[in-house]
Amino acid sequence: EGGAAVVHARRGYRGRVDGVRGPVGGRHLVAHAHQLGLGTGKAGGALRRREETGGRGAPELADAAAHDGPVYLRFGRSEVPVFTTPDTPFAIGKALTLWQPEGGAKPKVAILGTGSMSYNALAAARALHADGIEAVVIHVPTVQPLDEAAIVSAAREAGRVITVEEHQVAGGFGSAVAELLARKCPVPMEFIGIQDEFGQSGNPDELIEHYGLAAAHIAEVARRLIGA
Repeated sequence: EGGAAVVHARRGYRGRVDGVRGPVGGRHLVAHAHQLGLGTGKAGGALRRREETGGRGAPELADAAAHDGPVYLRFGRSEVPVFTTPDTPFAIGKALTLWQPEGGAKPKVAILGTGSMSYNALAAARALHADGIEAVVIHVPTVQPLDEAAIVSAAREAGRVITVEEHQVAGGFGSAVAELLARKCPVPMEFIGIQDEFGQSGNPDELIEHYGLAAAHIAEVARRLIGA
């Protein structure tokens, strides 16, 4: 009563997540799941603490504990690139622009990422920029609630949207964005993620490449969508 209840889940058999069970009558529930996604790496070995994985964690955890409602946090295990700083703002339901064209140039595509995939989206935008193709990259740290205003604004400005997630495409981040844009700003879209396949155990970087989540593939999908 009066505090945040923290529930911990881990990867179960064949990558399924153990159920989060028990009565949840209060509003302050923080459910945290780890060893999820392709970043789990090879089977076995000890878990690393969040601070050792290269991610921030602290602002998100603080906001989760203070949030008046249930919260679900998803963590991987492997090291990931750091594309924010301790001063980067974080707020539940707020997106962050990581890359935009200079000099008022109009982007030809908006690349929306969530989690560590936003770094790959950023790398893809750099590659596209080198080829004279401008993009805007939006990092969406919370899938529910979405930053509807930021997503609709990016879609309206660019006219095309790509979503990138380390997750099944069906029923995931891309689906949530598509539902929003279908109602408020229909545009051509591409969905980068796991395409209805079972996951595998292996080197995280190799798995990212295998499932088409690497920056080079994101850039190629953008070129195809634009028709470049």
